[in-house]
Amino acid sequence: MNIRYQFFSKDKDVTQELMDIIKIFVKHSDEFNSYNKELCSNEVLSCISNDLKQLGYKIKETRNGPDAINKQHKIIVEVEAGRALTNNQFLRNLIETCLIDNVEYLVLAVRNIYKKQHDYDKIVEFLSRLYASSKLILPLKGVLVLGY
Repeated sequence: MNIRYQFFSKDKDVTQELMDIIKIFVKHSDEFNSYNKELCSNEVLSCISNDLKQLGYKIKETRNGPDAINKQHKIIVEVEAGRALTNNQFLRNLIETCLIDNVEYLVLAVRNIYKKQHDYDKIVEFLSRLYASSKLILPLKGVLVLGY
Protein backbone atom coordinates (compact mmCIF):
# COMPACT_ATOMS: atom_id res chain seq x y z
CA MET A 1 0.00 0.00 0.00
CA ASN A 2 1.42 3.32 -1.03
CA ILE A 3 -1.53 5.56 -0.26
CA ARG A 4 -0.62 8.62 1.77
CA TYR A 5 -2.95 11.36 2.89
CA GLN A 6 -3.07 14.67 4.68
CA PHE A 7 -6.20 16.51 5.70
CA PHE A 8 -6.38 20.27 5.92
CA SER A 9 -6.90 21.96 8.19
CA LYS A 10 -4.60 19.77 10.25
CA ASP A 11 -6.48 20.60 13.46
CA LYS A 12 -9.64 18.86 12.20
CA ASP A 13 -10.45 15.17 11.95
CA VAL A 14 -11.14 13.36 8.69
CA THR A 15 -14.87 12.68 8.33
CA GLN A 16 -16.22 9.15 7.84
CA GLU A 17 -17.22 10.02 4.27
CA LEU A 18 -13.64 11.03 3.51
CA MET A 19 -12.31 7.89 5.22
CA ASP A 20 -14.50 5.88 2.86
CA ILE A 21 -12.70 7.47 -0.10
CA ILE A 22 -9.31 6.72 1.47
CA LYS A 23 -10.37 3.07 1.83
CA ILE A 24 -11.27 2.93 -1.87
CA PHE A 25 -7.82 4.21 -2.82
CA VAL A 26 -6.17 1.71 -0.47
CA LYS A 27 -8.27 -1.12 -1.94
CA HIS A 28 -7.14 -0.31 -5.49
CA SER A 29 -3.64 1.02 -4.76
CA ASP A 30 -1.84 -1.82 -6.53
CA GLU A 31 -3.63 -0.91 -9.76
CA PHE A 32 -2.17 2.60 -9.97
CA ASN A 33 0.82 2.84 -7.62
CA SER A 34 2.81 5.78 -9.03
CA TYR A 35 6.12 4.29 -7.90
CA ASN A 36 5.85 1.62 -10.59
CA LYS A 37 2.96 2.59 -12.88
CA GLU A 38 2.29 5.61 -15.07
CA LEU A 39 -1.46 5.70 -15.51
CA CYS A 40 -3.18 8.87 -16.64
CA SER A 41 -5.78 10.45 -14.37
CA ASN A 42 -8.73 8.98 -16.28
CA GLU A 43 -7.27 5.49 -15.92
CA VAL A 44 -6.90 5.97 -12.16
CA LEU A 45 -10.45 7.32 -11.97
CA SER A 46 -11.66 4.29 -13.90
CA CYS A 47 -10.11 1.98 -11.27
CA ILE A 48 -12.13 3.58 -8.45
CA SER A 49 -15.30 4.65 -10.28
CA ASN A 50 -17.50 1.70 -9.39
CA ASP A 51 -16.68 1.98 -5.69
CA LEU A 52 -17.35 5.72 -5.75
CA LYS A 53 -20.68 5.12 -7.49
CA GLN A 54 -21.65 2.68 -4.73
CA LEU A 55 -21.13 5.54 -2.26
CA GLY A 56 -23.41 7.84 -4.25
CA TYR A 57 -20.84 9.71 -6.33
CA LYS A 58 -21.63 10.86 -9.82
CA ILE A 59 -18.64 10.31 -12.10
CA LYS A 60 -17.89 12.91 -14.76
CA GLU A 61 -19.15 12.07 -18.20
CA THR A 62 -17.77 15.06 -20.06
CA ARG A 63 -14.46 16.83 -20.11
CA ASN A 64 -15.70 19.68 -17.94
CA GLY A 65 -16.62 19.48 -14.28
CA PRO A 66 -15.23 17.57 -11.33
CA ASP A 67 -14.13 13.96 -11.70
CA ALA A 68 -16.63 12.84 -9.07
CA ILE A 69 -19.17 14.60 -6.87
CA ASN A 70 -21.42 13.56 -4.04
CA LYS A 71 -24.01 16.28 -3.55
CA GLN A 72 -25.40 14.71 -0.37
CA HIS A 73 -22.03 14.78 1.38
CA LYS A 74 -20.89 17.95 -0.44
CA ILE A 75 -17.64 16.34 -1.60
CA ILE A 76 -15.76 16.74 -4.87
CA VAL A 77 -13.07 14.27 -5.90
CA GLU A 78 -10.40 15.31 -8.38
CA VAL A 79 -7.88 12.75 -9.64
CA GLU A 80 -4.72 14.13 -11.20
CA ALA A 81 -1.65 12.54 -12.69
CA GLY A 82 1.30 14.30 -14.31
CA ARG A 83 -0.24 17.77 -14.49
CA ALA A 84 -1.04 18.02 -10.79
CA LEU A 85 2.10 19.92 -9.88
CA THR A 86 3.83 20.55 -13.20
CA ASN A 87 0.95 22.61 -14.58
CA ASN A 88 -0.43 23.66 -11.17
CA GLN A 89 -3.63 21.71 -11.84
CA PHE A 90 -4.04 21.19 -8.09
CA LEU A 91 -4.43 24.96 -7.66
CA ARG A 92 -6.99 25.14 -10.43
CA ASN A 93 -8.93 22.28 -8.83
CA LEU A 94 -8.80 24.03 -5.47
CA ILE A 95 -10.05 27.35 -6.80
CA GLU A 96 -12.74 25.80 -8.99
CA THR A 97 -14.01 23.77 -6.04
CA CYS A 98 -14.21 26.92 -3.94
CA LEU A 99 -16.45 28.46 -6.59
CA ILE A 100 -19.01 25.63 -6.63
CA ASP A 101 -22.08 26.14 -4.46
CA ASN A 102 -22.89 23.60 -1.76
CA VAL A 103 -19.46 21.94 -1.72
CA GLU A 104 -17.64 21.65 1.57
CA TYR A 105 -14.78 19.24 0.86
CA LEU A 106 -12.24 18.63 -1.89
CA VAL A 107 -10.44 15.33 -2.25
CA LEU A 108 -7.37 15.87 -4.39
CA ALA A 109 -5.70 12.63 -5.49
CA VAL A 110 -2.22 13.10 -6.92
CA ARG A 111 0.74 10.91 -7.76
CA ASN A 112 3.28 10.36 -5.01
CA ILE A 113 5.98 10.65 -7.64
CA TYR A 114 6.02 11.88 -11.21
CA LYS A 115 9.21 11.90 -13.28
CA LYS A 116 11.33 11.80 -10.10
CA GLN A 117 9.42 14.77 -8.70
CA HIS A 118 7.60 14.25 -5.39
CA ASP A 119 4.23 15.75 -6.32
CA TYR A 120 2.35 14.68 -3.19
CA ASP A 121 5.01 16.06 -0.84
CA LYS A 122 5.24 19.39 -2.65
CA ILE A 123 1.47 19.86 -2.79
CA VAL A 124 1.12 19.03 0.91
CA GLU A 125 3.92 21.49 1.67
CA PHE A 126 2.18 24.21 -0.33
CA LEU A 127 -1.19 23.62 1.35
CA SER A 128 0.49 23.51 4.76
CA ARG A 129 1.84 27.00 4.15
CA LEU A 130 -1.50 28.19 2.79
CA TYR A 131 -3.41 26.93 5.83
CA ALA A 132 -0.78 28.29 8.23
CA SER A 133 -1.26 31.75 6.78
CA SER A 134 -4.23 33.87 7.71
CA LYS A 135 -4.10 35.83 4.47
CA LEU A 136 -6.31 33.51 2.44
CA ILE A 137 -9.26 31.74 4.03
CA LEU A 138 -10.83 29.05 1.87
CA PRO A 139 -14.61 28.59 1.91
CA LEU A 140 -14.26 24.82 2.42
CA LYS A 141 -14.51 22.72 5.56
CA GLY A 142 -11.53 20.70 4.39
CA VAL A 143 -9.16 19.52 1.71
CA LEU A 144 -7.94 15.94 1.67
CA VAL A 145 -4.79 15.33 -0.37
CA LEU A 146 -4.30 11.68 -1.32
CA GLY A 147 -0.97 10.47 -2.68
CA TYR A 148 -1.13 7.33 -4.78
